[in-house]
Amino acid sequence: MPERDDSGPSTRQPSPANRTTARPVDTGSGTAPRRVLGDADRERIRTLLESGRGVPSTLPPRALAQLQAALGDEAAELSPEAADAADTMIAIAELAEVTGSTSIATALAQQPAVTRGLTLDGRRVDGLTEEELNSVAQRARGAVAVYLAPGILHHVLADGTFDLTTDGLIQLIRDVAAQYQQAKSGQPLTGDERYRRIAQALVTDDEQPDLLTATLGETALKVTSTQAGAINRFLADNPRFLAELRRRRVLFEFGSGKARAYGGGAYLDGVVHLQDLKHVAPDAFLRLVLHETGHATFQRILLADRTMPLTLDDGSAIGQLLRRVVLRQTYGYTPAGPPPRSEWRNAQRWGTGLTELLAIETSLLENRVLDGWRGMSADAKRLYHAWLLLREADGAELLGLDLGAGRRPDNRREYQAGKFTEFCAEVFMQAATGEVTSHLAVLEQRGDVDEEVKNAWRTVRDVLATHTAPILG
Repeated sequence: MPERDDSGPSTRQPSPANRTTARPVDTGSGTAPRRVLGDADRERIRTLLESGRGVPSTLPPRALAQLQAALGDEAAELSPEAADAADTMIAIAELAEVTGSTSIATALAQQPAVTRGLTLDGRRVDGLTEEELNSVAQRARGAVAVYLAPGILHHVLADGTFDLTTDGLIQLIRDVAAQYQQAKSGQPLTGDERYRRIAQALVTDDEQPDLLTATLGETALKVTSTQAGAINRFLADNPRFLAELRRRRVLFEFGSGKARAYGGGAYLDGVVHLQDLKHVAPDAFLRLVLHETGHATFQRILLADRTMPLTLDDGSAIGQLLRRVVLRQTYGYTPAGPPPRSEWRNAQRWGTGLTELLAIETSLLENRVLDGWRGMSADAKRLYHAWLLLREADGAELLGLDLGAGRRPDNRREYQAGKFTEFCAEVFMQAATGEVTSHLAVLEQRGDVDEEVKNAWRTVRDVLATHTAPILG
């Protein structure tokens, strides 16, 4: 879920007046300013020309020839036509820089399987909603039964063999609660072997919330014993991760009211917030916890503790960069400000296109998109390029795990497609529980999956391996 980071801004992106792209140089003569290329823009254009890709056929040959000649002369003055060509090519180069390509592939869909559940009133379910669980627990009556109901349900679902009516489930909760009390008092257990097994497991789980409280230094009363047990076992198996959480001073608040506004979980100002989610299965709850800690660890490591520009994070900057290329090719050279007097004769052909282009340029500058991009590490850029490909078609090629009602595979894929930082947190969770490796192994065997998609997942695996190995295990 969303994370908020106040670690400070990245390097300020220059204002339109200070930008070096085919920059104007005032001659002081009162005539139109000359146009020359800055070093960075000259290198971008040279790289694009040498690649042989992305050079639009609409550029006038004379303007392109003048531009090529100017690449070797720092003081070369560009005509308005050549400056138009320069800004068009720079826009294409910056689009390719951020996306890794001038076009983004569309991916294929996959559906992971659901293996747990029970048959309830003739219908196969893999869990109950919060309201349904509360209703069943209240109908079971008795403080012990109400307290144990979430844990009992988790064990019933994990067993996968129960076929019950709603009344039968309520009676099962009462019976297992009675067996639990017998086990706690040291009495021998009798009756259905599955009921006895659940009762014994609940007794074993009793210490888990207290253990989690001691481990994290936060009260864990708003989690079930089975949920606490899942987290405890993961932390015991991954001591480096616990050390990383402590080193980063990550705090936890279970049963947080703040988390409800974020769909159940959020990482805000150094605190992992989890809503009261007693109806959520232990393995799904663990994954939600790992997702939020992914914001606190992997994401911050990958982005060097920087805040990502919002429009780069949600991908909308890509559309702006692409639209900027189209507008520049359509309307010709347009500086980020009023056009020079020598170009006023072209004002009619600009029309609304000029207004839209200036709005895009302003947004890119105000959101520090290119500064934010250039401040990212090589691995962060590689992962971002992989995300751009996998996120197409509402994340059709992203991996969506089934985390219960409201968090189905399609929900999780669409959710990751919405923000790069949510993708970072989700793939960290998937890597921590082994799904990334197994998912890629399946893809490698499939002949119907595009090689670009496989390469994107190989990149995800490799970047995760580099940055999670020091904190997991």
